[in-house]
Amino acid sequence: MLNRGMLNSFLLQSEKAQTRFFYFFCISMVLCLALPRSLSLVTIVFGILALPLIWQGLRAKKIAPNIGLCALFLFFTYALLSCLWAPDFMFSFKKCYKALLLLGFGFGFLHLSSYIFVPVKEFSKMTWLLVVALFLAIWFLFIEYFFHYPILKVFLQKDDGSLPIGIANEFLLNRNAVYISLFSLPVSLMVLKSDIAGIAKKFILALLFLSLFAMTAVAQSQTSTIVLVTILICALIPVYRQRALKLLAIAFALLVLVAPMLPPLLYNAAINSELLQDRSGWLGKASAIQRLEVWNFMAQEIAQKPLFGHGFEATRFLKSPAKMPVLGTDNIMHPHNFALQLWLEFGLVGVVLALLALYPLYQKIISLGIFPRRYYATLCICTAGVLSVGYGLWQAWQIGMIFVLAAISIIATNTDASRNEKISSS
Repeated sequence: MLNRGMLNSFLLQSEKAQTRFFYFFCISMVLCLALPRSLSLVTIVFGILALPLIWQGLRAKKIAPNIGLCALFLFFTYALLSCLWAPDFMFSFKKCYKALLLLGFGFGFLHLSSYIFVPVKEFSKMTWLLVVALFLAIWFLFIEYFFHYPILKVFLQKDDGSLPIGIANEFLLNRNAVYISLFSLPVSLMVLKSDIAGIAKKFILALLFLSLFAMTAVAQSQTSTIVLVTILICALIPVYRQRALKLLAIAFALLVLVAPMLPPLLYNAAINSELLQDRSGWLGKASAIQRLEVWNFMAQEIAQKPLFGHGFEATRFLKSPAKMPVLGTDNIMHPHNFALQLWLEFGLVGVVLALLALYPLYQKIISLGIFPRRYYATLCICTAGVLSVGYGLWQAWQIGMIFVLAAISIIATNTDASRNEKISSS
């Protein structure tokens, strides 16, 4: 049983109350599959619901400062301070406090999820709900991509028979494809943790990933392709071994630290590549040359202020002396890489603080048992892959997605675990 002193919140007074909370959470996940932008709203709602529990934890001194919290506090403080030297202070400050507020609610959400214990029988009911919802979402996207949005056209077609400009955009549902690809990981974990028969589990998982491959084959989302390829690689290599995780963590930190040095080398090599210039090819459709040009521009701007950066959300205010040959503009809207964005906005100081803030996550994962260690390592690597090519680090739906995936993973991990094996919010 959980510590009753920590369960005075109206949400967690009994096992039945926790089950109702889990039902509510799972139903909200179904909504997010259809509307990924609602991920930030879900994070805020559950973060607010976590406030009584956090307050009780602080009063009972169950939540105490640690290295991870201190590193996060320093990084958040530095992010706020960076608004002072940003090109537009008010714009950066508004964006910064909104992002930090969402992050705060997200950490509260994780804290709440670590106290949720759901009986396996009730847990399995919701597993079936999410499995069915995920399959419907996958095949909805397959139909929309393959037949060029026949269902969306029914709802979006104007009275004069014309269609909104956005419907002609081949990347219209990419956000859905990315979230569905990542969401398949916690749903797979739920299937494995449920009381579904062993043969049925294997059949569901095989059918799930075959469906994902079918969706990805017709989708225009190379980010979802990266997720599936990463899952396959993590399934083949021993990421569950501590030595392998240590090497991966060192490689990650080194890549983040040397990130500004790589784009010029890659861009100069790619600018004369016919393979990348061909828009009809896979790499051309992936906008590889455009991404490299964006990253090359960012590397040039980073070199101007390498120590402290240009300030929070400064990307859209920076201009190139001349128009970039591939993009045809002198500025960019999105950085499309989390490491370069950290360097551009916060410089070396912010990058070091960010890595220090992530170190406790690495310590937690490496201390887990073999199966949860493998699962959380795969989830983190896939998420890093998405952040490496996504629009930007501070996208609200993307921040919400990370916390939602982590929260449902924690609840699933704790479902049939003994007290000393439970995943805490640390």
